[in-house]
Amino acid sequence: MLAITFAFLSTVLLHPSAESLAEVQWNASTQKVEVALRLRIADEQRLLQSVSSQSATAILADEAALERAGLSVIRRRIGFGKLNDLQTNSNVQEKPNGADVAKRYQWIGRRSEGGHAWWFFEIATPSGRPTHLRCTLFEKPNDPRNRNDSSHDHLHAMPVSTFLILPDALPASVSPVKGRSSSPRPNSMTMTPEHPMSEIQWVVPAS
Repeated sequence: MLAITFAFLSTVLLHPSAESLAEVQWNASTQKVEVALRLRIADEQRLLQSVSSQSATAILADEAALERAGLSVIRRRIGFGKLNDLQTNSNVQEKPNGADVAKRYQWIGRRSEGGHAWWFFEIATPSGRPTHLRCTLFEKPNDPRNRNDSSHDHLHAMPVSTFLILPDALPASVSPVKGRSSSPRPNSMTMTPEHPMSEIQWVVPAS
């Protein structure tokens, strides 16, 4: 009975204090990583205000301001590259060649979806397909800076960022293989504030 009660409480009370979901695809033709990132509205507002003196409402009402703030967030908190590069510093704007690295990030747009928002962006990787991903979108739930309007007094599980690694984008000149019933299944990887970096298991379609 105790085990059942604990399992129930864990399900009800230990939900993530923050969470995100992203779809990631490598495009060999453009040498870019294409990303669609889904955030809860409360998390989006907190992230935008962490890089701007404006309110989230004001940022979202101005496309140029949203692009600046959105790019600032993802440059600081999401990185694709080789392991050694990502271990050096997660904030590209603090690196000696930060200006060059920052130019590799391109904002595509934003779309609302109920209580969530999707951010679409691309990251150029001139050295080729990246081997690792670093994500520091969220802080530990016991950090006072991580509390927001959606926070509660009960326990929270560690914030989670989930990435779905989709099959590589096919070049425009390549047609899907005839007779293939389905594409390869995506790989899934998760990151938390305690484990913010992981090797990427890319999904390469059969030629």
